[in-house]
Formats: sequence, C-alpha cells, structure tokens
Amino acid sequence: MSRPHVPKITAAVAAVLAILAVAASSSAVARAAESQVARAWVQPVRPYQPGDVVWTSSPPVTEIGTELLLSSGCERVPASGYIGTGVYASSSSQYSNYWSWGAASSGQPFNWYVKRNDESNADSGSSSGGGGSSSPASNVYHWKVQNQGGTPQAWNVCWDVL
Repeated sequence: MSRPHVPKITAAVAAVLAILAVAASSSAVARAAESQVARAWVQPVRPYQPGDVVWTSSPPVTEIGTELLLSSGCERVPASGYIGTGVYASSSSQYSNYWSWGAASSGQPFNWYVKRNDESNADSGSSSGGGGSSSPASNVYHWKVQNQGGTPQAWNVCWDVL
C-alpha cells in the first residue's frame, strides 16, 4: 500500500513542532528576563488593634547614613507601632525621584509630604485613606505623614530612581 500523503503530514508536523519550539524558547527567554527584574515585596501593614503601640508624638526616624543611601527600597512608617491622630512620622532619607505609598492601615485620612533635607516640601497632598505616588526631581528626600484619622495608623512607603 502506497502512502503518498506521509511526506506532507511529516512536513506539517515538523512545521508545527518548529513553531512550538520557537514559542517555547521565546517564553523561556521572557521568563529569564523577568527573573532579572528587581521586585520588592512589602508585608501589608495590618490595621491597628487595641494593645498595639501608639505614638502620641513623632516617633524617632531610623536614618541611614549618606554612604548607605539606597536607590530603591521600601519601609514601614512609623518603623514600629502606629501614630495617633494629628501625629507625624517620617521615613529615612533616600536619594530618589519617585515615591509611592500604600493605603493607610486603617483606611482613614492623612496628609503626606515629600520633604527635602531642609524640611521644605518638594510635594505634598492629602488622602482619604488610599495610596499614592509622587515624582519629584532626583534628590535626597524623605516621606512624611500626618494621621488625620480617628484611629492609629501606619503605612508602607517605597522609593526609587526611575
């Protein structure tokens, strides 16, 4: 019995396999490229619970020496505990041109500031409780927050050089 269609089927199967091989190799390249991208994961700040430490005046800031300024990173503000109504807290100073912050831990209002070393504002605003971002010119800044809510709160803030 003759099989004249076998070469055509074999060629078609070879073509499909070649396409699949190209797709697999390009997705492997994409996965390899994605694995080289720096990603930061920050544990969400849980809402205040009775018994948690609450700062009634501005808590101390953990400063990083200028020789250790990081071009990107994240930290909790305040570093520990929560700040009460009307209280300010600040991040460490960092060289950056992009700041972003998550929602307040209790989802209540706050005022935010991106501050220069002389404490002047590079940017500022208010939030009803949600996160946000700011893109000032590259310089050394810190992020400052004032809790306007009726419940103690904390935030995660990140900086980067884009």
